[in-house]
Amino acid sequence: MESRTVDVTIARPPDEVYEYLAIPENFPKWSFFLTAAKRDGDACLFETPNGPVHVRFATRNIHRVLDHWVTVGGEPAIYVPLRVIENSGESTVLFTVFRQPEMSDQDYDADIAAVRKDLDNLKRVLECA
Repeated sequence: MESRTVDVTIARPPDEVYEYLAIPENFPKWSFFLTAAKRDGDACLFETPNGPVHVRFATRNIHRVLDHWVTVGGEPAIYVPLRVIENSGESTVLFTVFRQPEMSDQDYDADIAAVRKDLDNLKRVLECA
């Protein structure tokens, strides 16, 4: 499956960035696609312009891995790797987007652009905090 990793470097320590991202309720504060969050057991239900999505996150860990699985309707879960790595005292956030089988070139490029926009907003939110 084709994939692309989008990254952004944030002028904050990696543990701080990880702790912010590890709280699902923070996602709507930086993601333009997610408009609201509500805990659903060990997962989170997010509201989006296209309707609700169910997201299950990796357990908190010392490696700053924030991988998650997104389920829309009754479709199979989509795996989304998300990591925070140390970069000379700052943080680099890595978000990998897998091209889903039904995606056109245009849809995949739009998905990548949306992730880029979200990560740029995450940088703005965290560096202005």
